[in-house]
Amino acid sequence: MERVFKNARNILFDCDGVLWRSETPINGAQNVISRLLKVGKRVFLVTNNSTKTREEYAQKCANLGFPVTKDHIICTANVMAVTLKNKGITGPVYLLGGNAIKQELDFVGIESIGSGPDNTRIEDFSSIKIDDRVQAVVVGFDKYFNFIKIVKACLYINRRLPFYATNTDAQAPTVLGLTAGTGAIVQAIATGSQTQPEIIGKPSKYIIDFMHSQLSDFDEKESIFVGDKLNTDILFGNSYGLKTLLVMTGVTNEEDLAKAEGLMKPTFVLSSVEDIIPLLE
Repeated sequence: MERVFKNARNILFDCDGVLWRSETPINGAQNVISRLLKVGKRVFLVTNNSTKTREEYAQKCANLGFPVTKDHIICTANVMAVTLKNKGITGPVYLLGGNAIKQELDFVGIESIGSGPDNTRIEDFSSIKIDDRVQAVVVGFDKYFNFIKIVKACLYINRRLPFYATNTDAQAPTVLGLTAGTGAIVQAIATGSQTQPEIIGKPSKYIIDFMHSQLSDFDEKESIFVGDKLNTDILFGNSYGLKTLLVMTGVTNEEDLAKAEGLMKPTFVLSSVEDIIPLLE
């Protein structure tokens, strides 16, 4: 493992459960990032969480003591916007998601509708207003998610409009414990429309495509992905030729790890990112 880290050029980290838990850094995580940067590694924070823009993630990192900028951040809100732009979508898109996705879409010139509360009362379905200009449905984490939004999303998708989702993580960590994640929202719409979305976040190839678009010399064989989830982080890294490191500070326990096989079996396992430091000596 020591040789792999010393030879790697790119170190990609998941965030929650790897570098921090909610607003609390994991022991030694800031030092790991600092040391990697000092020895010349290219470090990237790759998150499926769509509730913040790159700038907002950079600010969170600064607040928590991580020495990174927005150029180190790869978040699904931004990757979604860039991907849609590359596909020629100009908008409007029907957005079930927060302000971060809306801002990232705005930044690349894509209009969106639907973000925020929708308190439309369904007296009968004929009262629902559908915008004929809508070109796609985009779904991320939406704290205002409700039945009327499911209905509208399904109506658009059933017009054969493309359906994109930031991620399908079933659960999300909170200070109170694990709760429903974006995947619960996505699955409701997929069930109602009988259509599966294109997934932008891990373990999708869109993240790899984004890396190549940002770094012409990005090479998967020179890269390590550090994560805490077998079915997103480890599956993602293994699927595209990166070495993978599972840390046990997040959602995966020893029983899960013992059952892991195929593309969900990590190359390496450590208790915490803090244990990376001796590998750099």
